[in-house]
Amino acid sequence: MKGILGTVLGPDQFGPVRLPSAHVEIARNDAGARLKRFLKDRPEGQVELLPEEEEDDVRVRKILDVEDVGLALGTALDQALGERRGIRRYGFFLLPMDESLAQVALDLGGRPFLAYANGVNSSFVRDFDTNLFEEFFRALCVNARMNLHVRVDGNEAHHAIEGVFKGFARALREAIEADPRDAGIPSSKGVL
Repeated sequence: MKGILGTVLGPDQFGPVRLPSAHVEIARNDAGARLKRFLKDRPEGQVELLPEEEEDDVRVRKILDVEDVGLALGTALDQALGERRGIRRYGFFLLPMDESLAQVALDLGGRPFLAYANGVNSSFVRDFDTNLFEEFFRALCVNARMNLHVRVDGNEAHHAIEGVFKGFARALREAIEADPRDAGIPSSKGVL
């Protein structure tokens, strides 16, 4: 299985995630396709959040499904990390994208929290309301037990949101990398 979880943690450490309330599919012709684009980094050398095998299985049918995608990804991440032994725990990334700047910092310490500051002048990418991404990240934080801070500024919503997702993927990759100096649980309490 490809994607950031499969690439960093290995394909055997997690399986399909099922949420009873979530019906999530993405069609190529609707606003959900834009969500899929933000969840996948296509340029070579970058990471993906959605495994390739699932890209045709996901369709956002209503606004609540954007939150469902966050819940599913958060659940998958939490399951994959287990007790979070041997990871760096913290990650951050600044990502400029043309006139936009996305700043992302996260802590996989087990306490969910989202600080989301969107300083973008517009809120739509075609017919997709980019304000929904705050709810996506809130759901992801709760189910992944992640503290996430996102700040983005810019004049073009598409560049700003794309920068947020790419910055998030890079920060997450840093946080879940193996810590060569400490194979234990990254907490002074010994538990997360």
